[in-house]
Amino acid sequence: MGNEALLQQVAISVETLTTPGPANGTSEMAASDELRSALTRWLDSECVIARRFTTNARILWREFSAWSGRECAQEEFAASLERRGFSVDRGMVEGLALAEDFLAEIEYERERLNREAVQLDLFNASGQDSLQSAA
Repeated sequence: MGNEALLQQVAISVETLTTPGPANGTSEMAASDELRSALTRWLDSECVIARRFTTNARILWREFSAWSGRECAQEEFAASLERRGFSVDRGMVEGLALAEDFLAEIEYERERLNREAVQLDLFNASGQDSLQSAA
């Protein structure tokens, strides 16, 4: 066999190994890479990583599926989150929140603190109206 024929045989063998297909499992790897890539983009654009938050895994899966337009099993999604370092336990994902929910919580806390601050400013320690005692 000449060098040219040998090179063709090697090229065919290499092409067969790298072409996606069920026989060599590369289609599954490609799908996994696509999921990983989509998950990374979704986490960057739609989520906040925050230690004190815990979010329902099914809600995250639903939002990811709607955002990405791709179908994946909820278990596959949860496994992808675990590979990213998130803890998924009893249907809850620790340390991850949807950005919308995070912003709503921040707004709620700000309003709550402002109400408490106003209430604290209205009364001094003796319980008298601080506006009357200042006059």
